[in-house]
Amino acid sequence: MSKSHGLAAPHHHDYDAAITEPDLVKANEMHFDAQVHHGSASPHSEVISRVVGEAILDAYDFIEEQTTVLDFACGADLSPEQGFVSQILAPHCKSVLGVDISQGQVDEFNRRVENQGILPEEMKAIRGDLNGLGDIVGDIKFDLIFCASAYHHFSDIDAVTRGLAVFLKPQTGVLVVVDMLKTEHSATLHTSSKFSLSRQTVAHHGGFEAEEIEANFKQARLANFEMEIAFEKEKGDKKLVMFIASGRSS
Repeated sequence: MSKSHGLAAPHHHDYDAAITEPDLVKANEMHFDAQVHHGSASPHSEVISRVVGEAILDAYDFIEEQTTVLDFACGADLSPEQGFVSQILAPHCKSVLGVDISQGQVDEFNRRVENQGILPEEMKAIRGDLNGLGDIVGDIKFDLIFCASAYHHFSDIDAVTRGLAVFLKPQTGVLVVVDMLKTEHSATLHTSSKFSLSRQTVAHHGGFEAEEIEANFKQARLANFEMEIAFEKEKGDKKLVMFIASGRSS
């Protein structure tokens, strides 16, 4: 992947400081639980899941018998028909563990895995958050941790990236983040009826600037930072741009 230079976007921030962290977490839990029950999802989620999965396969050298993967906030990348990003990665790795705060999304993840005939020791999801991740995985370190389409829901992305980096294998583990690149009109995508995301579930409306993500990885002491465009979609006067960023444990 190419370096982030050249991905610069307008310098403006849209973080709603009035939403407290507990409120934001609870709102997201309720939102993604409801998404399972009502079958609602982004109209682009099926395409995004496929493209993101392919982008991650290009960004990391998978070894089928060895690579261990953590899919953090695994419910955010579920799509109603095409499955989810982990399904695309699963044939290329030894095991995948999904973690999400939404029990509904965890149940849906595991239902699809079971329907595919995949064994739980090879692929499963567990309800949890970053604070409880150590209790879930113990001393396990992962070759790859990815978080797709969820960073804009986290109020403190620096804390999230530092927290995830702890669970990477030293020197070799890689963190991959996929989310929206901030553009002139991208904030409207999170309030559009087409995306039907409540304002109370999103901390960073319109996504992130390239410089924000590069600084985010740097403060977590992740090396070999790379970032590029993973997906672009125009719809009328709106444009959805997704980036993929990666960094290696130091």
